[in-house]
Amino acid sequence: MKFSDIIVLWLIVVPGRFLFSQSVEEGEKYLDSLINASILEEYHIDSIQSFDNGFQKVVSWVYYECNGDICPYPAVGLITPKADTIAPILLDVVLLENGNILINSSKSLILDSEMKVRSYYKSVSQYKRNLAVAQGDSGYGLINMNGEEVLQPNYDYVQVPDKWGRIATKKEGKWKIVNEDNFLSETKSQDDFLSFYDSISSAPKVIEIIDPGTNKIGLWIQEGTMVQPYKYDEVDYLFNGNIIASKEGLWGMLDIQGQEISQFRYGEINDTGYAVVIISGDNEFDPSYGLLNYEGAEVAPMEYNRISTEPEFYKNKPYWIVRKKAAHWGLLGFLGEELTPMVYRKIDSSTPDDPKGLLNGEWVSLFEK
Repeated sequence: MKFSDIIVLWLIVVPGRFLFSQSVEEGEKYLDSLINASILEEYHIDSIQSFDNGFQKVVSWVYYECNGDICPYPAVGLITPKADTIAPILLDVVLLENGNILINSSKSLILDSEMKVRSYYKSVSQYKRNLAVAQGDSGYGLINMNGEEVLQPNYDYVQVPDKWGRIATKKEGKWKIVNEDNFLSETKSQDDFLSFYDSISSAPKVIEIIDPGTNKIGLWIQEGTMVQPYKYDEVDYLFNGNIIASKEGLWGMLDIQGQEISQFRYGEINDTGYAVVIISGDNEFDPSYGLLNYEGAEVAPMEYNRISTEPEFYKNKPYWIVRKKAAHWGLLGFLGEELTPMVYRKIDSSTPDDPKGLLNGEWVSLFEK
């Protein structure tokens, strides 16, 4: 087969965020239109990726006429396992975990390994926890990897499940939570939110809501109110359920109710699981580290050049190895207090019962016997 014979659909489309549920028959007609589309210029192949189910994804460039000139546009084709037929796709081809193929173009299709259309949509969100957001005639819902609707598309807003299996939905101006384990057991009223959250082990009392227009994240609590507007770029959770978030490139901490309890001035925040987090400045060329407790207070200021990523233990009491300046090492207590002067050239903790520091050419014990 000559790649110059590959058929290409050259209509330029803008990727959508959600998908639109239509009939399988319409999807089969749309698939036929892709396969029978005419070519404008040659495919210029960049790479070919083979899938386990026999399909091949072809990444290439297609050239089309624009304002009297010929312009390049990235295109993705799909070679079927049955023939040298290419379904010309302009956006992407995704192999789903169950072996089905998701095709994103001006519309979206889910095909099985026999090239049968399972579902037909306007566009498809990324799958998360084996679910994707779908838009039907009456609103948004959720579909599984077979294209089956597991949450009817009649909501004004739907998100894929978070790490606790909670799904945020909005209908007629009211927010509700849907439990991933039972899509029919929606909370009955705003008053039910607290008991619903409390039934989920270690889940915080807030849930992330993403603004489709800006992709910024807001935080909403069980009373149905947004406690933080759409202003965060990333959100993550600490061992105790507290929240860390970034905005304008800097990180800070929020409590379990979504209230900001620290400044947003840190380049990174890394949880240790031991009631403190390691904080760092935003200057990658001159790094500085400190410790922040779960209440958002700096228990060790950012004046150390290095800090151990995990605590060491002496007689079951944790401590941190830090460097304050070049060749000036010492120990911090579990909650940030300095246990030793910062005067040692090296520290050796390989013997947990007797960690030592190198001082004036001699190894000395760092803790009294």
